[in-house]
Amino acid sequence: MPAVGARVSVRYRLPDGAEPPFSEAIGWLEALTPRILLRTRGGELLSIERGDVVALREVPHRAVRTSEIRELHRAIAAATPALEQDTAAGWLVRHGDAVRGNYAAPLDVSATVAGLPEVLRWFDRFGEPVRLLLPDRTLPVRVDGGEAMLVFEGESREGALPDGVQLTEVTADGVTRAYLAVPADDPVAVAFAGSAGFRLHHGYRFVAPSVLLPTI
Repeated sequence: MPAVGARVSVRYRLPDGAEPPFSEAIGWLEALTPRILLRTRGGELLSIERGDVVALREVPHRAVRTSEIRELHRAIAAATPALEQDTAAGWLVRHGDAVRGNYAAPLDVSATVAGLPEVLRWFDRFGEPVRLLLPDRTLPVRVDGGEAMLVFEGESREGALPDGVQLTEVTADGVTRAYLAVPADDPVAVAFAGSAGFRLHHGYRFVAPSVLLPTI
């Protein structure tokens, strides 16, 4: 459940007889009980009965371009050198010394599911399991399952950085921006990110190649 203060998307049921029967809104969550209170961008305060809520999920506090997501993952890869790294069919391919180090990510606009056979051939010589790292919106397919992660963005950081920070931007004034990755199914970690001043940037999933191969 998103915390109060989060920017969320909510889909909710309208009164009987309404057409269409559902509506959706995006705004900032001001209360969760006894009713859902949502402040829209236009300043309207929506009051929604909790039992009428069909779906409620956190969304980024600002518009995040897909190109920005790709660039962030390139920077994270550059900050964590692999034993071997290359590109194959538009995918970034990395072989490392840990499970998380063996992955392929569609970080070029030319990357498609159809390129996966070439990607997997690159990994064949290592004889180790490989996973696909799929950031939001980088492929035109919906993928469920696997290990879902959320990346939070924080600015003007002071003091010690929390565990899980994957990348920082540093100037003469110190750390100006940091990116924190936490498991999407860990409500304590997600709540901590929000309480520490981090805001949702995007999500990604680690999945087995077999999840996408049947779609080729």
